[in-house]
Amino acid sequence: MMAHRQLPSSSTGSCAALHSRPISHRRVGQRCRPVLNGGSNSTAPSSLPAAFKRGLSMVCQMLHGTGTDSVVPEEAPVAAAPPAEAPAAEAAAAEPPAPAAYSDPFAARAEHNKNGHAFIKVVGCGGGGGNAIARMISTGLQNVEFWAVNTDKQALDSNICPNKLQIGTQLTRGLGTGGKPSLGEQAAQESVEQLGQVVAGADMLFITAGMGGGTGTGAAPVVARLAKDAGILTVGVVTYPFSFEGRRRATQAVEGIETLRRNVDTLIVIPNDKLLDAVGGSNTSLTEAFALADTVLRQGVGGISDMITIPGLINVDFADIKAVMRNSGTAMLGVGYGVGPDRALQAAYGATNAPLIQSSIERATGIVYNITGSSNLTLAEVNAISEIVTALADPSCNIIFGSVIDEECPPEEIRVTIIATGFSQTFEEQLLSGKGDAKAGQNALQRKQRQQQQQASAATTEDDDDLAGQQQQQQQGLKPGRSTEPNFRGRTLL
Repeated sequence: MMAHRQLPSSSTGSCAALHSRPISHRRVGQRCRPVLNGGSNSTAPSSLPAAFKRGLSMVCQMLHGTGTDSVVPEEAPVAAAPPAEAPAAEAAAAEPPAPAAYSDPFAARAEHNKNGHAFIKVVGCGGGGGNAIARMISTGLQNVEFWAVNTDKQALDSNICPNKLQIGTQLTRGLGTGGKPSLGEQAAQESVEQLGQVVAGADMLFITAGMGGGTGTGAAPVVARLAKDAGILTVGVVTYPFSFEGRRRATQAVEGIETLRRNVDTLIVIPNDKLLDAVGGSNTSLTEAFALADTVLRQGVGGISDMITIPGLINVDFADIKAVMRNSGTAMLGVGYGVGPDRALQAAYGATNAPLIQSSIERATGIVYNITGSSNLTLAEVNAISEIVTALADPSCNIIFGSVIDEECPPEEIRVTIIATGFSQTFEEQLLSGKGDAKAGQNALQRKQRQQQQQASAATTEDDDDLAGQQQQQQQGLKPGRSTEPNFRGRTLL
């Protein structure tokens, strides 16, 4: 064992003297090793000089706080890294930092719940989903947390959403999926831990996407599965592509919708071609067509979230929403607007006769609808809208509705959003295939026309004989001031 030298207390001069001692080299076999002059190495192990220098350097660091460049232990040669490891190192460097919003989502939910609100998140997957949430943000959708999820770094960087997650960085290098849903799914699986943090803590999660592409079609089902497995009420709001986008995209959309449907509680599918039919597609520009799809996605999400988070004339419990939308399968969406003296009737007929819902409202076992207006919205208008909706629905249908006062809404306007859920499997297949049920749509329209005629007849005779007017209302099956719907959760309308 080597004996340690006692260093004098005046360390500066001693260390300097030690450092300045010359080093000579003596050949041992084919190796050359440093040897302190004046020392005997004939019996010392070959590793002694290196060990001594390491010890000396450590002592100097203790005394001066620094080491010395003149005494550096010999290091074994380091083998060069194999070329195959270089791409992995680059990928690790390119890995984006975790978003700040990951910090304790359960605390955020507790804060919302303390204020009497459910914690709602909206995740936009892919380019179409990202565009939809950007429109929601720009139009002032409140009390929800937005997330943009994409493989395309350029699209993600240009999105106004404050919370962003780039998925599949090693797989796609930030360049997207080339329209391949399989790559979108693989990218989501690569980033499944981060996606789990995105959905964590929510009471309700909306997933928006334009089906038929790569990232949205492939990643949306992965996000949905994570949320539903966590017990979160999960609602998909997606678009089916325009016919001009091609058969391949349509085929991918059908497959993606079916996969997503199995992983959500409720799936709202918006066929873009029907939107064009509603606005007169021949004069609609390409930009306007895609913007219209984004707007309808916003209306679907906002119609539900506003009922839950914004105080109104008639508030809705989150438990009521869950009762209608939990494990409900495919849903259909209708939106109507009205202005002027008859704005309530215009909005109600517009929503119930919308191209996306008119053939399905009679078949629904659950309906959620929301009435939005400014502060001049009256309970009489709410009652008029409710009577129209409930007259079209099946008597056994479970109906949940709310009425929201939105100061951003133009004072002359009323907006009605209807979501019909709980269809039979056969009818769901018809809806997803785009065939719908023409007979049901005709029956609904005929019922509305009869109701209009009866209301007009009642109005002309009301001044002459109030009793006759009441009898005509009873012939319609409507009681003045009350809804005929027996399943209204105990709410009485004026």
